Amino acid sequence: MAALLNWDRDGAASLFERIQGNGVSYKHSSLKELVQSIKYNLLCILNTHPGASQSAPELGIADLNDATIDTVDISIRVKSIIERCILDFEPRIVNVDVQPMINEDEPLRLRFRIKAILSIEYIGHPIVFNLHLDNDRHYYLDLADL
Repeated sequence: MAALLNWDRDGAASLFERIQGNGVSYKHSSLKELVQSIKYNLLCILNTHPGASQSAPELGIADLNDATIDTVDISIRVKSIIERCILDFEPRIVNVDVQPMINEDEPLRLRFRIKAILSIEYIGHPIVFNLHLDNDRHYYLDLADL
C-alpha cells in the first residue's frame, strides 16, 4: 500500500476511472463531481470480493454468509472491514469513520453511515454517505450530506 501513499494527488480520478479511461478528467470541476467519483470508487471497492484482483488480493469485502454470527457481531465486523477497505483503497478521503445504523424494523439489514474528510481539491471538506447491503449482498451508497 506504500504506492497509494505516494500517489500523485494532483489527479483525482479513481483507479477504476483511470483503468476504464473513458475520458475522465483528473481534475473535477465541482465538489459534487469529486464526491460522485469517490462514491463510484467506493461502490467498486465494496462490491469486489477479496482475491478478485491479482495485484491487490486483499481488495474488497468477504462474503458475510456466516450463520454463527449474531447481528451485533456482524455489524462490528463489517464496520472494521469497510473502514480498512476505504482507508487502503480510497486515498482521496481521510479520517474515515464508519458507524452502524440500527433499524428496529429491519434488524437483519446492514446499514452504515460513513463520514470522511476530503484530502484533495476541496481539502478538509466533510462528506457523509449512507451505505446499505441489499438482499443480493450488493453495497449501495447514498450521499447523505454535501
